[in-house]
Parts: sequence; structure tokens; C-alpha cells
Amino acid sequence: MNLSSNVSAGFDVGAVIIDGGYAIISVVGTIGNALVLYAVITSNTLHNSSNVFITNLALTDLITCITFVLVVVVSLADYRPYQETLCQIALSIVHTTILVSIFSLASIALNRLILILSPFKYYRKIFQRRGFIIWITIMWIFAISVAVVPPNLLNIGRLGYDHEFEVCRPDNLHENSDLYNALLIFVAYPIPLLVILVSYIAIFTKVTVHYRRIRKHAAPLKMSSSTQGSTRTSDDTPSSSRFRLQLRITKNMFYIFLAFILCTTPHAICNFVDNCPFEAYTRLIIAINSMLNPFIYGFNHPQFQEVFRKMFKCRHY
Repeated sequence: MNLSSNVSAGFDVGAVIIDGGYAIISVVGTIGNALVLYAVITSNTLHNSSNVFITNLALTDLITCITFVLVVVVSLADYRPYQETLCQIALSIVHTTILVSIFSLASIALNRLILILSPFKYYRKIFQRRGFIIWITIMWIFAISVAVVPPNLLNIGRLGYDHEFEVCRPDNLHENSDLYNALLIFVAYPIPLLVILVSYIAIFTKVTVHYRRIRKHAAPLKMSSSTQGSTRTSDDTPSSSRFRLQLRITKNMFYIFLAFILCTTPHAICNFVDNCPFEAYTRLIIAINSMLNPFIYGFNHPQFQEVFRKMFKCRHY
């Protein structure tokens, strides 16, 4: 596509914005997710069950961001017949990894919910090595069955090269395109949204009640310590320290939830509008989530923060 020759055309200006957006997402997202994976691989501190889904999230987002390079290259190049196949491959990968990324966000919420609300022995029974392997395998198989199988094997929608906008995108003129789009939206939006929302509310409620109980029981201890001249307060207790850690993680979950809503809602709304003029932009917004996840969860997570701080200071971690 010769961007300079027809830059005055509306769709060319839009193509420049979209191609540039995907390029930025690809570079920044690849670096961010690669750093998260590097931290997990090299740091023993992060080798725990709570970070398995974060690792899977970073891996899927990394694959997504790398694949965007192919999407941009195909979009910028003059059309060749083989670009149809390249677009089918790229979109199959991107749709699958974005679904797995969203499933990973929901799984992280469920993981935190079970950890906080249930006895630890039950958590260990569910989230052991075999359990994680089965859980993650099911996520990938389900994502492939939704994103790849219908358009490529069942003639439900079609993935390919859009000659009008000269980009890789699903063919909205296909007779079953509405069914495919509805399937993707239903699987990627309301179900994970409900899981994340319910988990966040339950965790927030549990942590709030637990904190109030600690403050209530710590008040007499604080008064007793004051009469004995001690400077120790209820905020210095191990329970308070654990609460502060859980509070930070809970806030982190809220940021993930907020990012998920902001990135997926525009496309969900656009999907219900006939010939939505902003569809290409809403797909770009969904892609932004793969770039944001490592910064929201990886770099803002208490354990990851410490590892990255030591990593950038070139210290052993």
C-alpha cells in the first residue's frame, strides 16, 4: 500500500493510524512481556503457583505482539495473492492468543479468589502442577476451537485480506460473518467479565471484613502496649502486613479489570452496530490490552516490582 500517494483519502489516514498503532503495540508489548517472562524464568522468588497464570498471560501477549509485526508488514506491502494466506495465519494466531490472554485474566482472578476465600489445603489441591497443566491446556484448546476452527473448517466466517482497507481482518461480507463475530464477542467479553467482576467483588469484601476484624481485635492490644510504653501498633503485626499485601494485589486486580473493560467494551458495542465505521479502531483498542497487561500486572505487582528493581540495578535476584 502506497501511503504517500493517497494520504488524503480518509481510509488511508485511518490505515496510517492503525498500522502505526499496531507497530507501537508490537514493539512496546514485546519488550514488556519479554521482561515479565525473563523475570519469571530467572528469579526463584517468582517461582510460585500464583504466578503461573501471569506467565501464561505474558506468553500469549508476547505471541500476540510479535504477530502484529506480520499484520503491519502485510498491510504496508502491495497486494500479493499469498497475503490472503498470511492474513489467515496471522488472524488465527491473534484471535487465539487474545482469547487465551482474556481467559488468563479471568483465571488470575479465580486463582486469587480461591487463595483468599478457601483454606490453603484446598488451594494446593486445585492448583498443583497437574492442575495447572490441565487448566491451561483447556484454555488453549477452547480458544482454538472458537477462534480458528469455525472460519477455517466450518465455514462460519472467513479470515483474510480486506482489499478495501488493505489490512488483515475478518471478512464482514461473508454469509456467516455475524455468527463468527457474535461467537468471539460472547466468549471474549461477558463470560470473562462476569468471572473477573464477581471475583474482584468477593475478594474486596473478604479483605475488607478481614481488615475490620484485625483492627477490632488489635485495638485492645494497642491500648495494652501503650500502657506498657511499647511503640508497637496494630499496623506492625504480621496480619496487617499480609493485609497490605493483599490490598495491593486486590487494587492491581481492579486495574486489570478496568483495563479489560476499557479495551473490550468499544468492540463489543461496535459488533452490534450494522456496518460499524469504527470496527478497525475497536480491534486496535483490544490489541492495546496485550501491551498494557505486563505494565499493569507485571510491573505493578509487589513481587514483580522487587524483582524488576533488582534487575534494573543489575543485582542478584
